[in-house]
Amino acid sequence: MKNGLWKGEEYEGKLYIIKFIIHRSILTTTTYWSVYLMNEVTDELIEFLRTKSLIDEAVLLNTTDSLTERGIIDSIGLIEFVDFIQDRYAIEIPGEYLTPENFDTIQGITNLISKLSK
Repeated sequence: MKNGLWKGEEYEGKLYIIKFIIHRSILTTTTYWSVYLMNEVTDELIEFLRTKSLIDEAVLLNTTDSLTERGIIDSIGLIEFVDFIQDRYAIEIPGEYLTPENFDTIQGITNLISKLSK
């Protein structure tokens, strides 16, 4: 195994990315968020929106597009989205984090997931 090898693992339906680090001949594991993981999260969030028919396959969605201005998500959709995020990434989203800054774009949501997963 090489130093710094990334490996994706799914455990009880949750995705964990583990970075294996060899230090002084001792193998330790530490959970890291990386660009790789952020791209995976972004893809999963967009796929959720497509699965729930909130956007169709033909719609191109940038990570900085406003989900509310584009009519993709409303208050009911947001509740479903929050439930999905909490279940999928094994995090708890406190009420004070339910802000437009955190939930109006895919990028904001991905940043919040990263922050709460540390």
